[in-house]
Amino acid sequence: MGLSKLFLFLGVGVLAVCLVLSITTLQVLRNAIEENDLIQENAYSLVGELNGCVRALGELSTPTVPVDTEQDEPAKEVVATADRYWLRTSGDKIGLYNAEGKLLKLVEIPLDSLPASMRKELARGISLSSLEELFDLLRDLEP
Repeated sequence: MGLSKLFLFLGVGVLAVCLVLSITTLQVLRNAIEENDLIQENAYSLVGELNGCVRALGELSTPTVPVDTEQDEPAKEVVATADRYWLRTSGDKIGLYNAEGKLLKLVEIPLDSLPASMRKELARGISLSSLEELFDLLRDLEP
């Protein structure tokens, strides 16, 4: 009789542990689902804000400049482009920056390989009006 009581207590104990583990697992899953829903709501909200920003940017007017034309044609306007790039030193490398001063790319040309006059120009910054001008200058800088 004593052995059967022992097995009964062991069986009840194992069932109790399984029940506790099941309840804990269900709570973890419920929390994960709630967290997932919250993340999804935040993502939808951010997408909505981004769409609003895109619409607002689309409504901005683009500056135009007059273009000289022949006497017979009426004057027309074209979209002004303000593409401006800068080459400047960035640590021990050369950095390509946009007009706002944001680093776009590091150029893999060592500064030590350049003449002192070019290093001085790069320290001040070299203004470039187009990517073609940039590529021409980079071809000249390569050792």
